[in-house]
Amino acid sequence: MSNVRTFPLRFPQIRQPDTNNVDLSLIKNTRLNGERNIQFRFEALNAFNHPLLSSSAYGNVQTGPTSATFGQIIGSNQAGYPRRLQITFKYVF
Repeated sequence: MSNVRTFPLRFPQIRQPDTNNVDLSLIKNTRLNGERNIQFRFEALNAFNHPLLSSSAYGNVQTGPTSATFGQIIGSNQAGYPRRLQITFKYVF
C-alpha cells in the first residue's frame, strides 16, 4: 500500500457517476395595453427525479482508496436534490 501516500484521497471527477439532471420550463408572455406585460412561468427542476449519487454531498459513493467499499455506491439519498416545481406569475408595468 505504498502508492496510497502518493495519490490524493479523493478523485471526484473520475470515480463518481455523472449527474443526470433535466430541468424544464414553460414560459408564456402576454402583452397588455402598451408597455404592460404578464408573464406566466412553470418550472421543473430535476424534472425526472433522478437521484444524486455524489460523495461530496452525502458520502454515498466511496472514493477514498483506503476504504474497504472503494468505488461502490452504498446508498442513494434524494434529500438534498428532489424534484422541485414552481409556478410564477409576474406583472410588469
